[in-house]
Amino acid sequence: MSDMTEPARESKPGSRPAPGGHKAAESGPKGKAKAAGAGSAAADGRRRKLGLAAAEELQAARGLLREAGEALQVRLDAELAAMASYLRGEELEGERPRLPSPRTLAAMVEACRALKVKPKKGRVKDLARIEALLKALSAMMPPEA
Repeated sequence: MSDMTEPARESKPGSRPAPGGHKAAESGPKGKAKAAGAGSAAADGRRRKLGLAAAEELQAARGLLREAGEALQVRLDAELAAMASYLRGEELEGERPRLPSPRTLAAMVEACRALKVKPKKGRVKDLARIEALLKALSAMMPPEA
């Protein structure tokens, strides 16, 4: 019977080893030393240190989420308020507002009523739907609005 070993596969520097191939740096203690857990204290210390670093990064991401969420809410709320204020005629002192046609206003009302969101679920797509509604309504508004 002949020995049927696979030839060693070469890989590019920095790439993953090919299936069945091993890097020399990956070889560690063998036999009884590995079974006894030699070096596991160092591995546990490294794992703990990396865990703490990951936790700190997640905490920072929470702050970013809060900040981005608040900024989005403020922007969308301001756009909704400005459009509502214009449609009520509050923006112009002593002048009649130039409102869209009755057909356009009816379409705006229907678009608002057709908005389907589930705010308690906290879904990003609900925010995207509100933003899309604002874009659609803005397109229906007169240019000077």
